Amino acid sequence: CIMAGILTIVPFLYIVAGSFATEKELVERAFFIIPHTFSLNAYKYIIADGSIFSGGNAIEAAMSLEAAGADAVGINCSVGPDQLVSVIRNIKENVSIPVIAKPNAGMPQIDDLGNAVYSMTPADFAGYMKVLVDNGASVIGGCCGTTPEFISETAQVLGLR
Repeated sequence: CIMAGILTIVPFLYIVAGSFATEKELVERAFFIIPHTFSLNAYKYIIADGSIFSGGNAIEAAMSLEAAGADAVGINCSVGPDQLVSVIRNIKENVSIPVIAKPNAGMPQIDDLGNAVYSMTPADFAGYMKVLVDNGASVIGGCCGTTPEFISETAQVLGLR
């Protein structure tokens, strides 16, 4: 199975253009990404209200990607799961394909050493991930600031462990 997730691409039209790449082209370019599974990168690009930094909004983008043949759409990176509930719910209400949610472990703060420190504990993250699932996310994970403990706690809260 070849999967193409187009991540960390700011201009929405680049994502749509990528959706037309053939499986052969993806393999030739050694992409370990799955065709027609698109997750819109959100950190500093999709705001918690669903607007995209470069224009438009995540709901319209998800609808356009579904029309272009995406098998799944969603948001990765971004803010914490607590700030994505309405965005995930609105995407789910407007598409018929699976919705992906892979948020950060909250909003990062930069410490005195220049390191990003994320605001959520694994338990906080897991609780909000359940809320995202309840609001339409069917593919979930974690991005910046998450660790195996975050995923383990999420699996436990969702009754998967």
